[in-house]
Amino acid sequence: MNNIIKEKKSITDQVINQGSAIKLNGDHNNCTVLSLAAATNMSYDRAYIVAEKIWSRKIKKGVKTKEISNFFNTNSVLVNDIDQKFIGKKVEVKSAYLYKKTGKVNFCQMSLSTFAKQYSKGVYYILVRSHALVIKDGDIVDHKSLILKNKRRVLNAWKIEEIK
Repeated sequence: MNNIIKEKKSITDQVINQGSAIKLNGDHNNCTVLSLAAATNMSYDRAYIVAEKIWSRKIKKGVKTKEISNFFNTNSVLVNDIDQKFIGKKVEVKSAYLYKKTGKVNFCQMSLSTFAKQYSKGVYYILVRSHALVIKDGDIVDHKSLILKNKRRVLNAWKIEEIK
């Protein structure tokens, strides 16, 4: 039996296909910008401006988790390139495990693979340690080198929903 693995595009390729990505040239430590663009279908350049003005992101520098959390936790609205409005709603990222020997319940952060299975419908902006990514309909959207690293623990997650 042949196992055919579907070739997944990297987050960068997806974002470039969405529109203008002039500011992408020479930028790095930009996973927050790429993830914002991928989650809301806005161009990289528009997401870059949002990160710069609202999250105080500097070129070639990351964004503090606190800035992103404050933005999403205050129900701030994002507008993409075709004026669709989106909002991020906090998602619980802890899961319970029952220890068979002791019978105690332990709570810990979900892994990316567990999160993707449990939240298989919708678009989620995800923060793991020192990195941001997107899960769309159960698929992890990230850099090609990181897609298979699905045991990373989810620290924060927000469901990105369109406002009508």
